[in-house]
Amino acid sequence: MPNARTLAARLLVRWQGTDAARRPSLSSLVQEDAAKLPLPEDRGLLVEIVTGSVRWLRLLTAVVDSRLKKPEKIPPKVKGVLLTATYQILFLDRVPGFAVVNEAVKTVKKLKASWASGLVNAVLRQILRECEQGRRSGVVDGAVKGARDSADEVAIRESYPTWMVKRWAGQHRIEVTERICRAGNSYPVLSLRVNTLKISRQEAVKLLEDAGIKVEISTISPHGVILPGFRGNPAGLPGFSQGFFQVQDQSAQLVSLLLGCAPDHKILDMCSGLGGKTTHIAEITGDSAKVDAWDTNKKRLAQLEENAMRLGLSSINILSESAFEALKRGSDGVYHRILIDAPCSGLGVIRRHPDIKWNRQPGDIKRLAGVQLGLLETASGLLMPGGLLVYSVCTNEPEETADIIEKFLKKNDAWRVVSAGDLNVDIPAEYLTQEGFMRIMPEEDGPDGFFACVLSRDL
Repeated sequence: MPNARTLAARLLVRWQGTDAARRPSLSSLVQEDAAKLPLPEDRGLLVEIVTGSVRWLRLLTAVVDSRLKKPEKIPPKVKGVLLTATYQILFLDRVPGFAVVNEAVKTVKKLKASWASGLVNAVLRQILRECEQGRRSGVVDGAVKGARDSADEVAIRESYPTWMVKRWAGQHRIEVTERICRAGNSYPVLSLRVNTLKISRQEAVKLLEDAGIKVEISTISPHGVILPGFRGNPAGLPGFSQGFFQVQDQSAQLVSLLLGCAPDHKILDMCSGLGGKTTHIAEITGDSAKVDAWDTNKKRLAQLEENAMRLGLSSINILSESAFEALKRGSDGVYHRILIDAPCSGLGVIRRHPDIKWNRQPGDIKRLAGVQLGLLETASGLLMPGGLLVYSVCTNEPEETADIIEKFLKKNDAWRVVSAGDLNVDIPAEYLTQEGFMRIMPEEDGPDGFFACVLSRDL
């Protein structure tokens, strides 16, 4: 029978050994391996260890390497055991340290590396001893001694690629950069969107509280509730299977509201993905508008269809690839509203997907910016004069946000920015920019990082 800690070490090694450009999402890999474990607590432990080890990978590597004479000579499977065990010692207080060390020694033996059991025992006991003596901060401080400059020190301490930290430090003060990094390392709070076609937000809160779940009403989204401290599977929440809720961050909920959709509108969600925003559009139009959805990923479209059925929505029409291509070739000005939730670097949602830190390369941002501009150009011919187009991304990188809008407007002089603050959407003032954009920086215990711009085509 597989063991959670053994599976965690193996999975980390497998993930690290896959080229970053071809890695499947970490969450999909973890869920695949979690299914091999019969007990829910073991599945939860596996998810926690692997996700946490990837989140803190650079710091953990620095801590372990500083205690090895020749770290480059250590086989990946032994290194995987050291890294996952170090994560447990440093970050999981509920797991006894001696048990972590003992299990790590057993794991290297299971992985047919018995020769390394003494090494693993010695390294981990040294780290554990320092932590038990109240010198956990010293363990971290020792790991950053080799930093080349302040940005590199932040990168090691907060476990980020140096290029990413230097990029942010060039846009913000180093203190702000540190806050962005810490937000990316924070545990994401579960945010739900209430399906108000089936239940009111007040009724939803009562339903959850009656089940003993702590609930807070979102102060950002009129349809949102937050479940601080919730660690279970959202699908098990009371009312979830009945379509009362959709998992969606508060930031993302604001994007659909910016469209200002009405029941008589024809609407296109051009990058619908799993359908979080698509289904929200259907809900806020009373499931009476004509909502077309398209995405290049057929698996995501299948999940969109499942979500729409669970939520009880019938106004969503999923376009086939051929139908969308025909639409681009033969249609002009057919939609009242268009949403482009564009593929992006995802640097605003690192806390939900820590593998983004290691999968992204500097060149990806420029490449994605080209894709984003192409999507805007495609959509520009499909919007009715006087209609609204919302461009959104879960990142705040200039090349993917303000720069894209500037390039698009230079090539399309019939278009203009509609200030998000002038729309009938109650957006907190700190999220509005002078240019009229909605820009949300990632915050600890707050919303995800997001950017949105509303554009209009003149009559």
